[in-house]
Amino acid sequence: KGADSMAIGFDLNKGLKDTLTITHNEIKYFAQIEEEFDDLPLVTVNPDEINQVLLNIIMNAVSAIREKGDPGLIKLHTYVDGSYACCAISDNGGGIPDEHLPHIFEPFFTTKPVGAGTGLGLSISYDIIVRKHAGKIDVKTRPGEGTTFIISLPYEAGSSSGAREQAAPQGGQA
Repeated sequence: KGADSMAIGFDLNKGLKDTLTITHNEIKYFAQIEEEFDDLPLVTVNPDEINQVLLNIIMNAVSAIREKGDPGLIKLHTYVDGSYACCAISDNGGGIPDEHLPHIFEPFFTTKPVGAGTGLGLSISYDIIVRKHAGKIDVKTRPGEGTTFIISLPYEAGSSSGAREQAAPQGGQA
């Protein structure tokens, strides 16, 4: 589909768990992790690219919590929304200021000090999710309270990885 030739059936829950394993040493000093994983269908994606997006967003959450200075919480929630497998990654860091929000997916935009960030993580993430995989990436933020990134990836009906086996109704149910 929209992904390149390395696209395969991918378990988003497993991708999140693998990313948490990789980032454990970075997270453990700053935040607790709360997981709520629903059964998800497989998504046809390039797993390396999706794992890169998950890593970028989780590490941004850790940075936001570290900057705020209080012990934090990162919540990971997966669920199905229509024909999308979704992953919400929330933190209780400082949130994104309103004036920065329109720019967060622009290449080289960063709020980090010089030398601390390239400003490429979210622009690359946007490119991977939206342009390469025909998905969506949304952000909800409250300055001073935290941020949630929602990644939505389309899936093919009948590509279940867990207990979710539902026949799609015939006809045009929206």
